[in-house]
Amino acid sequence: MIAPKRYALALTCWLASACASDPGSVTAAAPGASAAPQGEHKPLEDKAAAKAAAPAFAYRAAGRRDPFRSYLLDAMARRQAERSQRQLEETESYELSQYHLTAVLTGTSQPKAMIEDPTGKAFVVRIGSRVGRAGGRVSRIDSTGLVVLEETLDPQGQRSQVPISLKLPAEETDDPALGLGAPL
Repeated sequence: MIAPKRYALALTCWLASACASDPGSVTAAAPGASAAPQGEHKPLEDKAAAKAAAPAFAYRAAGRRDPFRSYLLDAMARRQAERSQRQLEETESYELSQYHLTAVLTGTSQPKAMIEDPTGKAFVVRIGSRVGRAGGRVSRIDSTGLVVLEETLDPQGQRSQVPISLKLPAEETDDPALGLGAPL
């Protein structure tokens, strides 16, 4: 029983000597540990003076986006401003995915397509017509459907155009009795 008490006493003395205010006053080292040279320790006053003399870091936000501000909020605000400056077409009342393509007229210099909104109201669109809430423009009309280009913003704020296709239902394009779907 005496050996654990001696071990605890020796450990307490060693810890107390390690916590001494003067690093040079500690002479005993733990077994197997190397003693550090006395010239390596700097007083706390020297460290505080070195910190005060060092130049302070200054953050410059010029040319950088705010990491805490959502770019989606900025994009929505810009889109609302653009939409308020021009008169909206009737085909911009619903999302593009809610419209259904019901007919196409090709073989002319100005191809046309008929789309239907969720309420059943039909609209005739041409190349360049706006469709959908995002203000996408019809870029191509062919015998199978039409393609609408919608502008989107990436996280860096760059605009990119995404093509979205609206296709005629398969049963209408494959009916040989109506002559639809076959090229002329």
